[in-house]
Amino acid sequence: MDQYQVNVAVRLLALEEVLVHVAKVLFVAIGATEQGMADLRERASQKLQESHLPGFEPALSDHLSAELQVAVDEMLSRIETGAAILRMQLHDAHPKD
Repeated sequence: MDQYQVNVAVRLLALEEVLVHVAKVLFVAIGATEQGMADLRERASQKLQESHLPGFEPALSDHLSAELQVAVDEMLSRIETGAAILRMQLHDAHPKD
């Protein structure tokens, strides 16, 4: 991997980390439930299963769509987990009597 590829990979990872952090805070702030977030992840997965990436031959499009589905599912799972942890931290910091 050359330096340019390393820089691109690092920047993509940084974007993913920022997106996961912002999304978990947003979901907690709007009061999204764990079930609501799980439903969102399921709907996203189904939508990605039904879609194909244009501009690629069909077999490659199917393969890339499957890879994209896995990556999106992993990211949404991280957001769900992060939101659950943040909810617990907020609850522990501000318990309701």
